[in-house]
Amino acid sequence: MPMMRRGPLDRYPAESVLRQASAHQVTGGVEFHSDAPATFYFTNGRVYAASAGVDLGPEGPEVAPCDEAAARQTTVSLLAANIDVGDGWYYHDPLTRHRWLGEWDWDAASLIMESRALRSPSPSAADSAHGPPTHEPPADAA
Repeated sequence: MPMMRRGPLDRYPAESVLRQASAHQVTGGVEFHSDAPATFYFTNGRVYAASAGVDLGPEGPEVAPCDEAAARQTTVSLLAANIDVGDGWYYHDPLTRHRWLGEWDWDAASLIMESRALRSPSPSAADSAHGPPTHEPPADAA
């Protein structure tokens, strides 16, 4: 069954939508209408760009030249803002494209993993936030 053209994010979370778009080799834009609106651009099931906002027209947003690393970082950040959103809806427009079409592309699974890592701090970062470990004896040990 092909990916649905639209749906509520409480029933179809962003991660699921991106995985389905990838599995069904979707082309076009997938818009997330949420508190952090964003559009993800696909070609043959692979993400090649993302932009903040929705309803950006068939040619996508006006963008400055960019390198692949910066484009991927933007894509991961926008996905991280939407990965656990439960309010809002998504919409797939098969005619939407971005000016970076053909420059590069990434598989959705790796972007999802990076966005999840961006949302949850690493254990070492959380430990260092509390300072170095102390080795004080219990108060009643004396």
